[in-house]
Amino acid sequence: MKIVFGGLFKGDRVVWGIIVVFMIYSLLAVYSSSVSVAF
Repeated sequence: MKIVFGGLFKGDRVVWGIIVVFMIYSLLAVYSSSVSVAF
């Protein structure tokens, strides 16, 4: 399990970058929607 996890980190940096960007984008969308509801 650890070996597979390390291989994912070494080989799929692009995939992880896309995942991080998508997570940040979703968080921003939720934040903006909550702000629009608040105001």
